[in-house]
Amino acid sequence: MNQYQTPLPTTRPPIERFHQIVAMLRVGYPKPIQHIADELEVDRKTIERDVEFMVDRLLLPIDQTRCGLILTRKLKICPICVKQLSDE
Repeated sequence: MNQYQTPLPTTRPPIERFHQIVAMLRVGYPKPIQHIADELEVDRKTIERDVEFMVDRLLLPIDQTRCGLILTRKLKICPICVKQLSDE
């Protein structure tokens, strides 16, 4: 690696996880947090932090029930995509 190359990150960017979490929740029924964490190969706490960010900052309609996470209304377009496009 020369002085102008930056090392590749060892973890996936959070935005990729956000997309994957939303995709999993679009099925319409609650998904347990641990199940999501296992599928994405991250810790349960990571999913909890991601969801907290998505609800508080991105205003995604995600709710936690005793059965797991669920979208409280259908999304026509993922707000993450819109935010990402407007930042470019």
